[in-house]
Amino acid sequence: MKFLRHRSFVIIALVTLTLCSQVTYAYTSPGTPSGFVNDFAGVLSPDQKVSLENSLATFNASTTNEISIVTIKSLEGDYIEHYALSLFKEWGIGTKKHDNGVLLLVAVDDRKVRIEVGYGLEGYLTDAVSSQIIRKEITPAFKQGDYYTGIRTAVNSMTLATAGAYPLDGEQKKAMTSDALSGILFAFVVVAQFLASILSRSKSFWAGGVIGGVFGALLTYFQVFGSSIIIGSALTGFFVALGLLFDYVVSREYTKSVASGGHVPWWIGGGSGSSGGYSSSSGGVSFGGFGGGRSGGGGASGGW
Repeated sequence: MKFLRHRSFVIIALVTLTLCSQVTYAYTSPGTPSGFVNDFAGVLSPDQKVSLENSLATFNASTTNEISIVTIKSLEGDYIEHYALSLFKEWGIGTKKHDNGVLLLVAVDDRKVRIEVGYGLEGYLTDAVSSQIIRKEITPAFKQGDYYTGIRTAVNSMTLATAGAYPLDGEQKKAMTSDALSGILFAFVVVAQFLASILSRSKSFWAGGVIGGVFGALLTYFQVFGSSIIIGSALTGFFVALGLLFDYVVSREYTKSVASGGHVPWWIGGGSGSSGGYSSSSGGVSFGGFGGGRSGGGGASGGW
């Protein structure tokens, strides 16, 4: 009997703790997303919000990754980790196929911030990277009451991180090189996508070769790899072949997508598929919602 009484006491205690924890972690939805930037706390000016929105929409269109900025007044007693995970799940940030979403949550009155990362981006926007972005870029600006600068800088760093170009502590000597390389990488991706969108729809099979030849000739003219004519000619021939191959691949993928009635891939100028995001309408551009992505709790939290 004494054992049963102790056992009953333990069960009652566990049930009580469970109920208390459910009250403590009571998540209250801030509302429905109207875009990538949802300033429920009202800390951003209209111009600042539009600037961030345009940047995130462009980023989504070129990569299908979805970064959502959310500011709220209060967590209402919840923990920011639980709140961020619940909000991420409710809105489904990122695509369902790739889970490539990121949530930057700012709780103004609680002075808490959280970067919540979807499964698909955890290898790039790691816990260490997220922590450094919060510690070195977000909180210094927030301490000065400058929410826009903190958020804008964080967005720039998160986009770099998703391309594997964000330098961690201990790599400061490589910081300038990393920034330069990340800029070159970003420019390369933009130019490659632009060319792919044109070449994939072109009926010619030689246009890619011509573009590659011009690029190789420019490198030779400016002696990027030295003044040797032989090396320059070899490089020009290499870029001609590369351009022809690039033209063939993007044209084949575009033809296959159209023939099958599927979505044209984003990297040859197609839409973002299942990612939601923005879609054209007669009234201009409207937000179509997020794509059903998931997060497993990766990221980092901080305060100011």
